[in-house]
Amino acid sequence: MLAEGESKDKWTAPDAASSFLNLVEQKLKTEIDSIAPIMKDLLPAIEFVAMNQERYDADRDIYGDFREQLARIKSLWGA
Repeated sequence: MLAEGESKDKWTAPDAASSFLNLVEQKLKTEIDSIAPIMKDLLPAIEFVAMNQERYDADRDIYGDFREQLARIKSLWGA
């Protein structure tokens, strides 16, 4: 239950950010043809999320390091 004055968004932001990066990474691994047409447009958003992990309150002990995931995504994409 949320404390008074707390937003539900605070509790969902880390999950959303992590899920977004996980989805992109998984698509690049398993269904690259489905994501390739939009990767050029998607990359700035991916980079923003990865470089702003603290903004999403995504604890590295729980969600891993978003910058490391960005490196894997770029490697899979060939960027």
